[in-house]
Amino acid sequence: MKTEELIEKKEKLALKKAVLEKREKLLREKERKIRIRKLIKLGELVSKTGIGNLSENILFGAFLEIKDNSHSPSILNRWESSGTKAFAADIHNTPQQLAVSFKKESQEAKALLKERQFKRNSFRKEWYGYGEKEELEKLLKEYNATIEVISIQD
Repeated sequence: MKTEELIEKKEKLALKKAVLEKREKLLREKERKIRIRKLIKLGELVSKTGIGNLSENILFGAFLEIKDNSHSPSILNRWESSGTKAFAADIHNTPQQLAVSFKKESQEAKALLKERQFKRNSFRKEWYGYGEKEELEKLLKEYNATIEVISIQD
């Protein structure tokens, strides 16, 4: 009887161990995805600043200098202010994803949208593309277009 109980306990513990190992694997995968997402964002920042063409040695040296200066609150505040302004300016220069629809489509309006790389969704009878809403509203004013901002491209 005791042997059977020990075997049963051992099986339960093995099952619990397998469940814990599975959870641990899922957590490691989640941590890996978070790390990759962060590295992608860092790469995007390097690209956004236009320094992606510099050599790895130059970038590494610059990052080391940033690390050395990152203990100074005044420098961090200055960098944060500069970054906030740059992001705000970048958002205003980033094309918006737009959807354009018409009560009655004209050939001229179609041609204007095609010139701007807009694509037509024949099922929804809408045009989709990237641009500035205000600029497109002025351009399509005489065609009674309805223009919606879908999102701002990241």
